[in-house]
Amino acid sequence: MPRIRANGVELYYELHGQNEETVVFANGVLGNTAGWLPQMHLFSKKYRVLLYDCRNQGRSDKPVGDCTLDLHAEDLSASWQN
Repeated sequence: MPRIRANGVELYYELHGQNEETVVFANGVLGNTAGWLPQMHLFSKKYRVLLYDCRNQGRSDKPVGDCTLDLHAEDLSASWQN
């Protein structure tokens, strides 16, 4: 199971497609990567597609504590650096 360490948590991700340009699908509240599969099949023909489960969702870690929009943005940024 592919995982990225970001800001002290393990985030589950999937990377599809081989193209240079990348599209990121980030799930909303109570979502997970499975919700993006129909879009992934279409977009991965033209783009590299990154799907990931935000912290506290899906197959990512579920740490105790506040989870803010800024923290989600930091997680995505840290994930992208990996």
